[in-house]
Amino acid sequence: MSDKENYEGEVYFPSEEVVKNANVPDYDTWYKQSIDDPEGFWADRANELEWYKKWDKVLDDSNAPFYKWFVGGKTNIVHNAIDRHLTNSHRNKLALIWEGEPGDRRTYSYHALDREVSKMANILKSMGVEKGDIVFVELPDVGTSVEKDGNAGVVESTKAASDIFTPISGEVMENNQSIVDDPAKINTDPENDAWFFKLKIKDKKELDSLMNKDEYDKFAKESGS
Repeated sequence: MSDKENYEGEVYFPSEEVVKNANVPDYDTWYKQSIDDPEGFWADRANELEWYKKWDKVLDDSNAPFYKWFVGGKTNIVHNAIDRHLTNSHRNKLALIWEGEPGDRRTYSYHALDREVSKMANILKSMGVEKGDIVFVELPDVGTSVEKDGNAGVVESTKAASDIFTPISGEVMENNQSIVDDPAKINTDPENDAWFFKLKIKDKKELDSLMNKDEYDKFAKESGS
């Protein structure tokens, strides 16, 4: 019996036409390449994007586990996601399908999406938001259980989005709503009023693996963080 028959009724398999036109037509081959030659695999994927400056090195693992990818390279996620499609035949092609919880649905071409992005950029600019400013924070709810090195939220700036990882395991006892209301505090007062959340520690032994302030300051200086 095939895998498809085993999972019948539990898994929805794509049609042959969808598989034929997929960006990843042969998952198993790609997966094997990513394991056997990760640098070559990700270099191929990166070459599908447009770069202002090509990277000098695909992977710098000299300070593991703090890896650096595409060292020396310079690109822009918005340019690759939207801008590069505006000057060719993709301009009027479907870029985004949005569906709300009540069932409402909107579709955007690359051209229409660019207009919406420009509107939002002008709104932020009118509010005095500048490049690099933090504009959004998502924190875990009180009562949430988190695991060491697990994802517990998101911090977004006008330049990038970063996950919040928990250094230890535990239960969230309190979160700081003041930084949700005013995310800029994270840049202006990160060691005092801009704390993220408080945990009830699950295993105190995990504290032994953490850096103290002096160790972290040294690490940040050496890594250029």
